[in-house]
Amino acid sequence: MPSFIRIFILPILVLFASFECVSQNASDAQLDNVSELRWQNRILIIWSDEPSKTYAALNPFLHEIDDRDMVIFSLNQAEIITNFKGKLSTQFIKSLASQFPRHTAHYYLIGKDGGVKRTGDHLLIEAIFEQIDAMPMRQLEMKEAS
Repeated sequence: MPSFIRIFILPILVLFASFECVSQNASDAQLDNVSELRWQNRILIIWSDEPSKTYAALNPFLHEIDDRDMVIFSLNQAEIITNFKGKLSTQFIKSLASQFPRHTAHYYLIGKDGGVKRTGDHLLIEAIFEQIDAMPMRQLEMKEAS
């Protein structure tokens, strides 16, 4: 019996223990850069003096935002409000500030392909939705959903 345990049971226990370590490390992962969301989400970065108020103004559109696989980052240099479900690294705001500077635009729309699709100073969420819905990838998503 002891040799059976050594040959069959111990390797199985080691295998399960390694799965637990991998699973725990994956859940501890932090988002360092929006490029990590490429091909998964469309990103809307909104620079605001009051990120929580700006984000709250989008609450009536949460269904439409989710339907379009959008992740919203409403932020200033000190605070970030988001619908991103994971953890953000301490360097995330600095990364956004260097890639998408506030002095260039008030908001940035980034497509699933990682390209900047729209920038501007006055955010009209309905116009953002219209632009997204006209994108070929979104057209395919809507066609597959129906």
